[in-house]
Order: sequence, then structure tokens, then C-alpha cells
Amino acid sequence: MICQSCTEAQRHLDGDTELVIASLSTPSGDPLRLVTLCRASEIFRQLPILLIAEESDLHRLAKGLDLGANDYLIRPVDRNELLARTGTQIRRKRLQDRLHENYQRSLSLALTDDLTGLYNRRYFLAHLDELIDRVDHDHVNAALLLFDIDHFKQVNDTYGHAAGDQVLRELASRAMNSVRSVDLVARLGGEEFVVVMPETDSIVATAVAERLRLAVAREPFIVGAGGVKVAVTISIGVTAAAEGGDCRERLLKRADDALYDAKSAGRNRIVTRLADLPPIALASLAQRNDETIGPARLRAEPISIGDCKPKDESDNSARSRPFVSCQRASAVTHGPWPALKTQACGGGPSFDASMTVRD
Repeated sequence: MICQSCTEAQRHLDGDTELVIASLSTPSGDPLRLVTLCRASEIFRQLPILLIAEESDLHRLAKGLDLGANDYLIRPVDRNELLARTGTQIRRKRLQDRLHENYQRSLSLALTDDLTGLYNRRYFLAHLDELIDRVDHDHVNAALLLFDIDHFKQVNDTYGHAAGDQVLRELASRAMNSVRSVDLVARLGGEEFVVVMPETDSIVATAVAERLRLAVAREPFIVGAGGVKVAVTISIGVTAAAEGGDCRERLLKRADDALYDAKSAGRNRIVTRLADLPPIALASLAQRNDETIGPARLRAEPISIGDCKPKDESDNSARSRPFVSCQRASAVTHGPWPALKTQACGGGPSFDASMTVRD
């Protein structure tokens, strides 16, 4: 394409442009400004630029090369020399593009899961270590959700592994749509996934986990060419990082234990496990919950959440309320979700878990 001015040339630049030939004697606009604009742009930073100058413009030519032009020709221009220099620059550009694509592909393979597009285990572990450091040094909250598909082997055995891959991809999509933008979703392997939630306590994490559980269970998954509907549920283990001494292994162990408890309790449910908190965390928790906690150590009791069914079937108002059961905890309802206030093990009332859990 031949442009009559630098402004027109700038308008026609796009990702498919492989070479710019600019004459320093262009009457409209400054070609050196075009060079500067290209080198300042992330898209056109590697775009080859060949300058054509008169012998009287050698000082401007030198400035152009200093600004980032790749090559030059002096008038009168020899046709064969022009073809040789332009061919060299275009081949170099294509080689750089291939190297960049290979680098991006390798980087993607190193950080993301190829099937679901989520972050992979390697990236998740590195991110989790950084978050635990923030918990210790900046005194912020952090929570972890560990979940997997209930009876996923039956899906593969019944509908085939291709359908199982479709389920995994759809689960990844629903998980991304159910969590917050600041949360990180990763696939650990197989049908096991994890969500890292910065600046989040266990109460908010449990609420997000319930939203994720419902997003999966409410609508069947469509698999296969025939559009077969498959009912899928997940079990979720929730834990929160504790200040002072918590590490990746203990955090993952608590989440895994909570997930195991959810599976053992019947699946399609959430179980939260809290850490044994050191004194600094007890003081922080007391300040956040606006209550006084004595020197007694908090006990890491499991908390399970599912749907509730009242003993009194006439109590219709309680049928859709979420059910939280735990030892040494009292529930204070604010809107549809209960806010838990943990109490020291030395005494105090316990939550009246007089309702039965059902799937």
C-alpha cells in the first residue's frame, strides 16, 4: 500500500503489516515521528522500518536509525538492493513472529491447563505461597476452596471420556462465573479443582462455595452430539489461612480433609475446617468479630452446609434456609446467610442443630 502522508500510513498500520518503507522527503508529516510512534507501540515495536534518504539528509537519517529504524537506502535507489534489503527485513519479521508465538504457547502450557483453560497446579502452588506470605506479613485473610465432581467415574463409564472432558470444561466455565474476579481458579488434576480467595474469611468463602455448588447442581450438563443431559454435583472443602506458621501443606491438608468429610457425609455439600489458631490469630479474630476471646485455644471443628429440612413440616419458612452445623458456634442471621461467631472452648452456648441434612 502506498500512502501520501505519515498520518495516512499510521491509520493503515495493523497486525498484518510486515514492513514500512518511509521516505525522509515526504512532504506531509515527519517520517521520524512515525518511527517514534511505532517503537512506542507494543504492537508495532518489532515492525521493520526502512528509511530512504537523500545524501543531504544524512543527519536526519542518523537520527532515524537512533530512534529505531532498521535499515536505510540512499537515493538513487537500486532495484536489486531494495529487493534484497526488504526481503531480509520481512524474513526477520516472520522469524520473530514465530519465536514470539512459540514463546507464548510454551508459557501458556507451563501455566494453564490445556483442557479447561484454567491455571494449572504449578501456577496455583506458586500463587498460594505468595498469598500465604501476605497473610503472615500484611495480616490479611485468605481462603481456599477444594472441590471435585461426585461420581465422575460413572460419567466416563456411561457416556465416554469425550463426554467427561465436556463436563470438565463446562465445570470450569461455571466455576469462573461463580467466583469473584479477584479469585484464582485452577485445575489440580483429574476432576479436582481449587479456588484461591485473597482477603476472604471462612464465612465469605463458604457463601461463595454454596453459590458454586448451586451453579453446578441446578442445571444439567449437556454432553455428546445428541445433547444428553447429565446431572452433575460437586463436593467442596473450605478452609482459611491462619496468621503465623500456616503453610501450603497444612492449608491443602485441611481443605482435603474437609472435602473428604463432604464426600463421607453424602456428597453435594460443603464442609469447612478451620485451623488451630496461634495467639496472634486469636487476637486478630477477636478484633474482627468484635468479641473477646480468652486464652483458651479454638478448636478446629468441621462445619457443614447443605439444604435444611425442619422437623416441623408445617414450618414452610425454614425449608429454603441454608443449614450450618458446627460445634461451639452460634449462628446470627443477617439476610439469607448466617454469620458465625466462634466462641472459646472454655464455655458458651452451642448452635442448636435440630434439623436434619438432606442432599
